[in-house]
Amino acid sequence: MEIKQKYPIDFAKGITWLIIIGLIYYFNQSNNLTAWIYFCLHGSYGIMWVMKSNMFPDKTWERKAGIPYTLLIIFVASKLFPYTSYVFLIFFKLN
Repeated sequence: MEIKQKYPIDFAKGITWLIIIGLIYYFNQSNNLTAWIYFCLHGSYGIMWVMKSNMFPDKTWERKAGIPYTLLIIFVASKLFPYTSYVFLIFFKLN
């Protein structure tokens, strides 16, 4: 089974806002202004990425990919991108 490369990329970027808001509530940071600014910036970026991908598709990501490569794309796009991992630094900063 093969799917277009854009789908796992869009999925990973599109759920960024869910991951960040989930972490905000998991770490009880609902009063942290920096966390909310981060959520607004990177959450809106992910949503706009998906909108852009649907309105103006990039030919590079239209190629098909197998399941192993698709899982690699999701892992890299959702776990290793700095904008999802830096949220931990916001929550654990020293006062």
